Amino acid sequence: MKPLFIALLSLTAVGCRCGTSGGQTDKPTYTADPKALRFTACSTQDEMGKPVADVFPDQQSVTIKNIGKVGGGFKASFSGTDSAAFSLGPDGAPTAIAGGAEISLPVRFAPTKKGDSNANLVISDEVDGTDDITVSLNGQGSTLAAQPKLQVTMQNKDLPAQYDPCLEQQDGNLSCTQTFADTIEKESSTLEIKLKNLGCPALKITSMELMQLAGSTDPLSFFIDAPAVPPSEASPLVLADTGGTPESTVKIRFAPPPGDNSTRVAYLHLKLNDPKLRDSNDTPLSLDIVLQGVAVKASVFANPTRCNFSDPADDCGITPKQDGKSRFLIKNDGSANITIDSVTFKSNMSETSSQGGRFTITKNPKGMTVAPGSNGAELEISHSEMPLFVQDQVVVSATLGGSGAGSGGRATLALSGGKQPCLTTDPAPSPSGLVVLDFGEPTTELSAKALTIKNGSGAQCGELIVNAVAVDQSPFFSLIDPLVMPGIHLAPGATTEATVQFKRPSSGGTQTGTLRIDANDARAQGPQYFQVQLISNAPLDQRPVPVLKGCIPPDTSCAMAKENGFSVSLAMLGATKELILTAKDSYDPLADGGTSLTQVKNFQFRLPQKPSNAGNALLEKEGIKQTSNQVKLTLDPAALGTYTVTLVVWDDRDQQSGGTAELIINVKQ
Repeated sequence: MKPLFIALLSLTAVGCRCGTSGGQTDKPTYTADPKALRFTACSTQDEMGKPVADVFPDQQSVTIKNIGKVGGGFKASFSGTDSAAFSLGPDGAPTAIAGGAEISLPVRFAPTKKGDSNANLVISDEVDGTDDITVSLNGQGSTLAAQPKLQVTMQNKDLPAQYDPCLEQQDGNLSCTQTFADTIEKESSTLEIKLKNLGCPALKITSMELMQLAGSTDPLSFFIDAPAVPPSEASPLVLADTGGTPESTVKIRFAPPPGDNSTRVAYLHLKLNDPKLRDSNDTPLSLDIVLQGVAVKASVFANPTRCNFSDPADDCGITPKQDGKSRFLIKNDGSANITIDSVTFKSNMSETSSQGGRFTITKNPKGMTVAPGSNGAELEISHSEMPLFVQDQVVVSATLGGSGAGSGGRATLALSGGKQPCLTTDPAPSPSGLVVLDFGEPTTELSAKALTIKNGSGAQCGELIVNAVAVDQSPFFSLIDPLVMPGIHLAPGATTEATVQFKRPSSGGTQTGTLRIDANDARAQGPQYFQVQLISNAPLDQRPVPVLKGCIPPDTSCAMAKENGFSVSLAMLGATKELILTAKDSYDPLADGGTSLTQVKNFQFRLPQKPSNAGNALLEKEGIKQTSNQVKLTLDPAALGTYTVTLVVWDDRDQQSGGTAELIINVKQ
């Protein structure tokens, strides 16, 4: 029995398929993961069949793995009704996959229609006896408008969660008025205006500025808090549904200084590329959003308005200075009596002591009536001295005397005590105090920069407490690990670091954001906090420009290439009757107006017109999207007349040229 047992083992070994993970030992075995890809992209053509600017293909990737032990070739092709809408990424495909290796193959979807597009990606290992593998492709051409379209919604002053749309007029222009709540002079209220692109192509806002009402004698009362850096022609604010964000929020602050009139009016002036915002001559128009608010003159005021208990030079309203004590006189600057309704700490809305108990109201004038021009009512506040620097505010609210005559305004008192920290950053603040973290012109999708938060090392610096570091909601800027721990204490000379990541939108353009530091430093208190402006100015991804030229032998290097059109004699061409057509001078414009020859990646030559008696297959690789920028045109010796060749090109993002280059060749004997 023993010899038989050995023979059975031998037979079993011979019949074994011992490839890696089920693959064959002598042939490649390819697998695809996933087996289906889904895409969503904007159409590259509008309803008239013309190319649409500023749309980008959707790109997904499939992993092709060779689980066999031997390598195989690699050939990728597309089949199906809508195969023309799909293509490989700009780097194409490899020529082979080694045994046990895998590749990630990018596939792009650029539809010419809305709705469903279906095709198959077919992968061959180019080895006889093995089956091709198929990846199912489904693309959705966006149903959004084929051109950029601006929608403006404005935050309701009475219902902050509600945003009211502008009125669209019959000619397509918008009528917008943003009304702010009545605001006391020297105070402020902020509302948001949301700008949204309802179309697929990128909406570019090239200017955003505040303009005073003509003839107004009042100082400008409105300010743009966001975006921090206004857009420009060179660096527009780009709103794109694909490869970016379709919506941006503009924050407008109404902060009326004293002026002649209670009603203040200004305009938010926008310039953009919405094709509907045009006059009868098709000239782009600007959009003016009316901003209006009522400035209220406050009757109540305080003297003094602030107290630093730890500053020997600040007597806090008591002469000579008394440690830990302050006195404020609440006065009336109006023409009618006022009644003090409330005196509260801003940190916790308490009428007795601040959050943490460092400040305490020892004499509260709540309920007292203050006549115009009187000495006022006394408000006394004490402070418990400790080294840690703290701040708070006390808000005194009043109403006008009589039968519900209205608000008498508010007076806000600033309190501080302890040894103040010395918050600074790297990058350092500019002379104006502005800190900018500039990402420049990133060439990769993701980039990161560090912001160092520092506490000065001088003897005058106290302990710094960083309560929070946050980036305002942004689709492009975010904080990444390691994060700054909330409540971290920094002794004098100590530092901590926050890392901000920028995700570059495929559309390019200027993108801005704001990082805020909440700390116990005097410059890092709400609602503004210590601000760091985030900015990136990625070059706009503009459409490539096709340039088509013809070369007549013996000028095979095309040193004397001819553009637009030329005549040629068949006798000059010898036996081959060949012309060389070149697209080597095609280029992709940069945002600064320069050119780059390397960004044009694909070329498509066509022969739409030829003499009626000319044969077929005259133009090499006609209609094929290819990486070669040069083809041959073989003239039919029996067909004299006009040959017209056209060229379309694609850049490295697979964006098609906006126009078609044309070369007209007149052939004579």
